[in-house]
Amino acid sequence: MSTKGAWWGIPRSIWISTVDLMAYLSFLGLLATGLLLKFQLPHGRGTGATGRGNYGFPPERWGWTRLEWGELHFWVSVLFLCAIGFHLFLHSTWIKARFKGSRRWLALGLIGLTLGAVLLGLGFPM
Repeated sequence: MSTKGAWWGIPRSIWISTVDLMAYLSFLGLLATGLLLKFQLPHGRGTGATGRGNYGFPPERWGWTRLEWGELHFWVSVLFLCAIGFHLFLHSTWIKARFKGSRRWLALGLIGLTLGAVLLGLGFPM
């Protein structure tokens, strides 16, 4: 058995499959918690979107408040970003080979990084 591309004795293909599954499941978690936060747990206290009274308590789903679902949504997004980062790391040889010697791709990459930094700055004001 070849150990090329294996970390801790685990073949590279198993790492890729595991990371891709983790990214897929965390994306589904993001989708589910995002839809729950948007449509089932409205902002504010009291009646909520349905008009039924909640007697001044924050709305809940399965015993969790909007704040707790938001916290879960945040940590699932961190897991998703880590999975995507590790996915890119696992495919770094393909990425380097694809963009080697092309100044156009370098320019597009720098524009993308700059745009991402600007959007991140807009999303998280100091």
